[in-house]
Amino acid sequence: MSSDLDDFWFCRQGFGASVCAHAAGLPVKTDTPVVAVTRTPAGVDIETAEGKITAGHVVVTVSVGVLSSGAMLFDPADLPIQEDTWVSYPIEDISGSMARGGGILCNISGSGLCSFEHVGNFAREMEAAGEDAAIDFALSRMADVFGNSIRNAFIKGHATRWAANRYTLGDYSGTLPGAAGLRPLLRAPHEQVIHFAGEAMNVGETVCISGAHKEGLRAAQEVIAAT
Repeated sequence: MSSDLDDFWFCRQGFGASVCAHAAGLPVKTDTPVVAVTRTPAGVDIETAEGKITAGHVVVTVSVGVLSSGAMLFDPADLPIQEDTWVSYPIEDISGSMARGGGILCNISGSGLCSFEHVGNFAREMEAAGEDAAIDFALSRMADVFGNSIRNAFIKGHATRWAANRYTLGDYSGTLPGAAGLRPLLRAPHEQVIHFAGEAMNVGETVCISGAHKEGLRAAQEVIAAT
């Protein structure tokens, strides 16, 4: 009987013999475990038990068991997701206008950095709880999405406290569910001579620097048109 698998059988001499035959003539170092692979501007640095190797590229073929054990670290951390991916998850509860949830911008620019974001009273609650509590909450949510093994890739975290800054009293704008359509109303001039601008007024690019920039240009054009 013929099948597509006819050429795929065990090797009589053992698979080790097959590997050696394929690597004939190549410099091979055995018994040299790799402990870290770091991305650099020139390529990669590979930390081994016997020193560092630099290369333009590296091919990693260790087993899934080794990868998940944390014995080999990757910097930036290897995330099971494309760079600059926005991940959201169901809000846990809404009570007293408090939405206990947020979103995660993952693998920013391929760096392994992730940014967890939340708004409103819940953000203030997290600030009051302290940095360690905020980081633990964000890491727990990531573990809910990607699995608990994601904790092995965690190196360090930092939590901002924009609500405590008297010059900002918060970060960018956020709306309650169903209220996003009110944003354009913020654009309306007050008494015809007081104009408002900022990312909160922009519908398409809210919470973005680009949205704030465009709204500034829009307000400036309104002033020019009125004078």
